Amino acid sequence: MYNVIGVVTGMVIIYLGMIAFNIPFPFVYTLFLAIHVGTIYMVYTILKAPYKSKKTFDQQWYDH
Repeated sequence: MYNVIGVVTGMVIIYLGMIAFNIPFPFVYTLFLAIHVGTIYMVYTILKAPYKSKKTFDQQWYDH
């Protein structure tokens, strides 16, 4: 799970660098589309991770 988060975050940083250094548009746009696919996969991976919380919604909601 953490590898996916790192890769997608790295893609965003590279994307911002490509914009700053005026890389040709087709490369920037391709990475832009890949970031969207990566983000969807990242969300899916995080939601399907085998993580169990010890707190219930009612306990956590009223603690704050």
